[in-house]
Amino acid sequence: MAKRGRPKKSEGEQQELLDVGPEHSEEMVELAKKYKKALDARMAAQQKEVEAKERLLALIKDEHLTPLEDGKIRFKIKGVTFSVTPRDELLQVKFEDGED
Repeated sequence: MAKRGRPKKSEGEQQELLDVGPEHSEEMVELAKKYKKALDARMAAQQKEVEAKERLLALIKDEHLTPLEDGKIRFKIKGVTFSVTPRDELLQVKFEDGED
């Protein structure tokens, strides 16, 4: 009985890509550069956010605060409300003056 499925690809070299592209290729390259630059900036900002969150959670943990009945730790300092879910290490910070 013959096997069904895709035919086997033959081994061979890939042909050179032609230097022919879309009509708007120059614009696409410029937008790709802007995209990559924005992506790099976002990744750097995310790393700073993660580091700040880890440091803040460590300070809160060192205080040995008692969780509320729902398991969360909530407290307020100088107009800043902190809410921490210890198990999931979720952190919310709210500023009274709208500064987030």
